[in-house]
Amino acid sequence: MRLAAGPSVDPARDQINSLRLKASSTAAATECPATVDCTFVAGSPVGRQVADRPANGIRIDTIVIHDLESTYDAGVAGLANPTNPASTHYVMSSTGTVTQMVPAKDVAFHAGNYSTNLHSIGIEHEGYAAHGAAWYTEAQYRATADLHPGDQGRVGSSNVVMTDDVLPVRRDAEPFGQVLHQPGTGTTS
Repeated sequence: MRLAAGPSVDPARDQINSLRLKASSTAAATECPATVDCTFVAGSPVGRQVADRPANGIRIDTIVIHDLESTYDAGVAGLANPTNPASTHYVMSSTGTVTQMVPAKDVAFHAGNYSTNLHSIGIEHEGYAAHGAAWYTEAQYRATADLHPGDQGRVGSSNVVMTDDVLPVRRDAEPFGQVLHQPGTGTTS
């Protein structure tokens, strides 16, 4: 059956408010500071867990730095794929553009370690570790550093770690870590 379009037909909008629908996510819904070019793209629903950290008593005390091993666009698309069991809170482009994919209050499955996921914020960086640290840019580093103050106190005395620090069998972040992070110390350089 096919119905012809009728310009005189209007939807019954008076029932919409009674449904109590949540507003859709927009760029304004990001948790990025105003100094960061940031948009929101929902991460995979199977790669995250709805939570209310830290209000629910689960502290966030770690930021885990990852490397996509892909381009920014491919990384965002892959992490938004509804069948992907992984997700992350933020994806950083080499130009400094940021995509938030999971609200900080929710758990993203990014570290391959549930306890780490539960207590951390995951930040993926566009790049290829196999190409060495030359892939990563000053703009990317600055946007990453600027993101932390925008955390608005959710991350307590933060420990910044690389993927290798929480999942030793993954080697994707090592060259990046040699530039930004002193592995195993929880400090940056």
